[in-house]
Amino acid sequence: MLRTLIFTVVAEGRFLQNAKLPNIIFILADDLGYGDTMQASNITSSTRIPTPNMQRMASKGMQLTHFYTSPVCTPTRCSLMTGRHTGHCSVRGNGGLYTPIKDTTVAKLLQKTHTTALIGKWGLGSRENGGHPLQHGFDYFFGQLGDMQAFRWYPYQIDRQNESVVLNDMDIPASACMAGGCQWVNDVYRDEAIRFIRNSAAQHKPFFLYLAPTTPHWAKLPDVDLHFPTPSRYFDYEIINPKWPRDAQGFAALF
Repeated sequence: MLRTLIFTVVAEGRFLQNAKLPNIIFILADDLGYGDTMQASNITSSTRIPTPNMQRMASKGMQLTHFYTSPVCTPTRCSLMTGRHTGHCSVRGNGGLYTPIKDTTVAKLLQKTHTTALIGKWGLGSRENGGHPLQHGFDYFFGQLGDMQAFRWYPYQIDRQNESVVLNDMDIPASACMAGGCQWVNDVYRDEAIRFIRNSAAQHKPFFLYLAPTTPHWAKLPDVDLHFPTPSRYFDYEIINPKWPRDAQGFAALF
């Protein structure tokens, strides 16, 4: 999975009328700490994760390293979607204990000129309470609506538009999933994002893709391999130091 952020902010719709409209991909890593990867060159840690793709992209573009949204994931998503300070956002907490998103989103603005899609974790409301992504500027939605739902990395089902899609057997143990017995949701999101990009390119219309995988988050979900339910095959990456503690190896495997 990619772990970086590619984001273009368009303040004025008329600005784009005289220019070629760009495709926009916004990838949000869930609760990734600034000091967790090699991007943070001013932080010293024996378990910082090498991220050569991120570093290569950063070296060819702009890095924004001094900003702040929120210490928890859902208010952060509201700020990034609306451009509003967390004190002015309608969403201010996790776990459903908040008012669903009510502010104008960047997707709503871009919907006038782009095909807009959210693939991954939303966390800002449902259709029942007026916070569904299809009600806030997204033409296409594939993912998990609630932040609590997104704790499940091998979910029984996820949503496509307004319908549920079955992913895995409800009774299969997570340990079997780690061994490859079912679908890891972040692999599913990656593949869906690739399909969306290719389909959009074939239609020759600019697109805005908000890709929000559920990793690394806490990286500690219960009952699986010291709390790291990452597919076993990802522990074989060269970036993982076998001398690291098992929890650090599990965290790195999420990348």
